Amino acid sequence: MNAVYQNHREFMLNDSAWPACHSHLHTHCEIMYVAAGSLNATLDGVNYEIHENEAMFILPHQIHSFESTKYNEGYVMFVSPLLLPK
Repeated sequence: MNAVYQNHREFMLNDSAWPACHSHLHTHCEIMYVAAGSLNATLDGVNYEIHENEAMFILPHQIHSFESTKYNEGYVMFVSPLLLPK
């Protein structure tokens, strides 16, 4: 599996509909919240279905991807581990 490395600012919040995103990883924590519909996600090779009003927490350097064949909308937040309390 080929994964793309992504680099984000220390904190970023996006709202969007997600059709698909290929395998990737980054140095940030990622929280994906599905506000409507559902999303098929793969995290470290394990498949999950995230439903409306559910979220997925992704640690730095975990390879992940997602796709949806249905309508969905939600939020994705990226947070640098440097901003988290120790």
